[in-house]
Amino acid sequence: MLIYNKAWIDNLEIQKQSAKWLKKKLITKEEHENVKREFPSEYHESNFIVRIGIFIFSIIVIFGFTGLFGLITASLDAIGVESLLLGIATAYIATQFVLSRHYYRSGVTDALIYFSVLSFSFGICFLISGNDFDFGLDPVVYYIATLPFATFIAIRFADAFVALVVYVLLFIINALLVLKAGSIGQMILPFEAILLSFVCYKLIDSRRNVEEYKYWHKVIAALRAATLTTFYLSGNYLVVRELSEELLHTTIQPGEDISLAWFFYAWTIIVPLLYIVYGLKKRDHLIIRVGILLEVVGILCIKYYYSVMPLETALIIAGIFLVVLARLSMYYLREPRNGITYLEETDDDDELMTAVGATVVSHVAGKSIHQEEESKFGGGQSGGGGAGGSF
Repeated sequence: MLIYNKAWIDNLEIQKQSAKWLKKKLITKEEHENVKREFPSEYHESNFIVRIGIFIFSIIVIFGFTGLFGLITASLDAIGVESLLLGIATAYIATQFVLSRHYYRSGVTDALIYFSVLSFSFGICFLISGNDFDFGLDPVVYYIATLPFATFIAIRFADAFVALVVYVLLFIINALLVLKAGSIGQMILPFEAILLSFVCYKLIDSRRNVEEYKYWHKVIAALRAATLTTFYLSGNYLVVRELSEELLHTTIQPGEDISLAWFFYAWTIIVPLLYIVYGLKKRDHLIIRVGILLEVVGILCIKYYYSVMPLETALIIAGIFLVVLARLSMYYLREPRNGITYLEETDDDDELMTAVGATVVSHVAGKSIHQEEESKFGGGQSGGGGAGGSF
């Protein structure tokens, strides 16, 4: 299913880890070159800034070609079919770039697959609506129609952004279906969304350290962050209050509040703190970072309704507090504390890097030992200087 060559991906990771160790002077340049020869890969990851630049240029070219194509074949009756064909064509071109030119996480392929999903989704929705720009059918129909192709692209190209789009679509579909239950659905939606996010997180997290899913580790990381975020936002006070007013077509007057307000207040502040504690316990930097960001969001949400001081003053005080806290944490964690340290470098995927590191170690060590043994004299007895009886 994965379009990329798995052996080349493994070898590229080994080369990257070897390059890190060379930079730290843990291995020599010759040993690094040995690793590159023993573990060849046709893939090369572009610099992030370069990748963004190529992506923007590619998007401009694709939309320019699409606009020109539309002017030549301008027909409202055929716009749905044309969009479908353009979606399929750009996905095919992206496939050829990978298979023939060995592009790997390139801005060009990113632009092609994103446009492919967008164009195909518009085409299928336009055809379903009967070539009608009003799109008058149930929104659930359109969301479900776009899922299969987007899911296929996300899995085949191991693309985290498209995977996030798929998850958001599933989350929206779930919410719309729950709301069809009427007032009961409106009341249970926050709790149902919390439960759904929890189930999705457990399912995704269970695949995190499975060997066969390691090539989708960026997708899994993105989905873990997304499920943690939706789990929190489903019980966030601001989100629940605004949705309550929107869905129930009511206005909450001053002095009034939503049902179970105490629960949603507590959820807004406490859940991110639990994320941070749990992340520290499990030594999971992703959960820690999500928890810190969501705690900031929670404080801003509460302040939106209950202001104790001017926003500018609050931001200055919060900034000073965070800077002081960061410096104290860095000082405290100079030495490892319960397996956590400020100085130690971590990778995005600890399991993958451990496997890669072990492979590099065994290769480099084996190569060095082999060369050392070849340089020794052998075969002599009684201090014969290496000369045996057959000499």
